[in-house]
Amino acid sequence: MSKVERLEIESQVENLTKIEAWMDSFCESHFPAVEFRHKLHLVVEELFMNAVMHGYGGDSEGGPVWLALHPLPEGVALIMEDDAPPFNVLKDGPAPDTESAVEDRPIGGLGIMLVRNMADHVSYEYDKRNRITIVFGRGQPPCGGTEIDVGGSAEAGTQESAP
Repeated sequence: MSKVERLEIESQVENLTKIEAWMDSFCESHFPAVEFRHKLHLVVEELFMNAVMHGYGGDSEGGPVWLALHPLPEGVALIMEDDAPPFNVLKDGPAPDTESAVEDRPIGGLGIMLVRNMADHVSYEYDKRNRITIVFGRGQPPCGGTEIDVGGSAEAGTQESAP
């Protein structure tokens, strides 16, 4: 199996282009399909911007964000960590309003709904850092003892399988 690609970067909006270039390089060598690349970009942008704006409060100093892409036999796992205060966006984030007219909807919740709908598995855990694991396809990432089963459970944290 191919090696895990890792990136540590400061949580500043302007670093999103560096993250995109890093992901493109990974995709070119592992998954050239445009659809997969598009999903990965959307999910990482949503999670990274949540870390920047909400986790670190949009502070220009920010804090570190760690990303890892784990190639799987039938997909890829994305793991993102940050040092922001603990917040389980899967459990404690706002529920999206999908019933009201767009102009009447409160802000919040739609991004995580997008993440859940694009991924095959999403999980959150906290152990000195926020950690969200997203699996596209099927497989088990070789990380910190947390086993990912697309339709099952992990050892710790909150998780969901996509519908």
